[in-house]
Amino acid sequence: MCCTKKKIVATQEKELPIDTYTEEEKKSHGRTETRKIAVFKASTELPKKWQALVKYFIVITRSGTRNNKPYEHTHYYVSNNYQSAAVMAKGIRGHWGIESYHWIKDVVCREDDCLTQTTKGA
Repeated sequence: MCCTKKKIVATQEKELPIDTYTEEEKKSHGRTETRKIAVFKASTELPKKWQALVKYFIVITRSGTRNNKPYEHTHYYVSNNYQSAAVMAKGIRGHWGIESYHWIKDVVCREDDCLTQTTKGA
C-alpha cells in the first residue's frame, strides 16, 4: 500500500467524515448494491508535494451480492474541491460511465490493436 493510501485509510479510521451519503440501487435478477460515500478533510500528514493538491479524501464502499455471494469493495479518491458526498458520488459514477463506454469502443472497434507509431505523439 503506498504512503498516500495509508494516510487516507488512517484518516478514515480516526476522523469523522465531513459529509456522508448512501445510495441503494436495485439491480436485475434480485441483486442489490449499496454505495456508502464519505468525504473527509485531507490529513495534514500528507507529503508536502500533495498538500497543495489534495484537500479532501472520498471513500466509497460498495457492498451487495453477486451470484448469491456477498462482496464489499472500497475505493479511494482525492479532490482539491469540496462538494457534498452526493455530488461527489454522482460525478464519480458519471466518470466510470464514460470509461465503460470507451472500453466497449476499444474492444468492439479494436482501437487498442493499432500498432502504428509516429515520432509525434498526440
